[in-house]
Amino acid sequence: MIQRETFLRVADNSGAKMVKCLQIKKSSRSSLGVVGDLLIVSVKSLQKKSKFSSKIKRGDIFYGILIRSQAKIFKSDCQWVHFFDNAIVLISKNLKPIGSRIIGPVLKILRQVKSIKLISLSSGLV
Repeated sequence: MIQRETFLRVADNSGAKMVKCLQIKKSSRSSLGVVGDLLIVSVKSLQKKSKFSSKIKRGDIFYGILIRSQAKIFKSDCQWVHFFDNAIVLISKNLKPIGSRIIGPVLKILRQVKSIKLISLSSGLV
C-alpha cells in the first residue's frame, strides 16, 4: 500500500533513482495506492551516470504507474506475492513510458490496467 509522502524506487532507465509520491490519481481505494495505480511523483535523486545528460532534473513532477509493492497481493491462483521494494515506472502526460527498459519483474495484473507497453518492456512477469 502506497500513500502520500512515500519514497519509491524508479524501475526504468529514465535517469531518476528515487521519487516521492505527491498524489494518487486513479486508485481502487480512496487514499492508498496498489499495483497498477496512477501516481503523481516528484524526482528526489538522479542516477550518477545521467546527472548531466538526462532530460529529467531533480524536482521535476511526473506521472507514474506503480509496478511493485511491499504489501502482499493475492493472485487469482491462490498465491500471495510481495516484493522487497516499492517501484514505479515514470510515464509522460499522454501515458507513454519515458524509459526504454524496465528493470525487474512486473505483475500480470497490469494487463487488466491496459498498460501492454509496460509489460513488453519488462524483463519478466510474475
